[in-house]
Amino acid sequence: GFPIGDVGNDKVMSDLIGSSLITHHWPLTTISCMSVLFLLEYVHLIPGHLLPQKKERNDMATVGQLMNSDLSVITEDVALKQAAGHMQAERIGSLLVKRGEDFCGIITETDVVRAVAEHDDVRGISVAQVMSSPILSVEKKLSPHYARDFMASKRIRHLAVTEEGKIVGIISVRDLLAYFKTVSKEIS
Repeated sequence: GFPIGDVGNDKVMSDLIGSSLITHHWPLTTISCMSVLFLLEYVHLIPGHLLPQKKERNDMATVGQLMNSDLSVITEDVALKQAAGHMQAERIGSLLVKRGEDFCGIITETDVVRAVAEHDDVRGISVAQVMSSPILSVEKKLSPHYARDFMASKRIRHLAVTEEGKIVGIISVRDLLAYFKTVSKEIS
């Protein structure tokens, strides 16, 4: 497994992904989910037996194949505590937020933590006050690599998935991590 937390000033990449063929060193203090995704992607660049077999374009995964199409939705007027309780009960990290019939934002576990850190009392705080808006999205036909890069550039962990402009699912960094881990195992 990957070490979590403080792992010292210098770490050998081979320790992180289990390959003695890789000997690059870099300073490392904490490995985030996005860092792990980039490390797994790095495996694809290694020559020799670790390279993936070339696949036909039709065999490549899409965001639509990895997304969760069971949308968890809440309205913007709901109390923050209730939204956090819903996420905890459902074991999910985000809720799409609706205003009337339209989506107007997304509230994530990061938004909840930020609100708790910024306010002495969150009892009067509504979802509308802490949600992220506008909703960032990616088309379902795009690649997991594109979704990963987009999430990293925006520093987000949940992304709406659209089809012809309509939200049809959610993909999280956890979904991408599971996908890239599977791809990495197929290469080994």
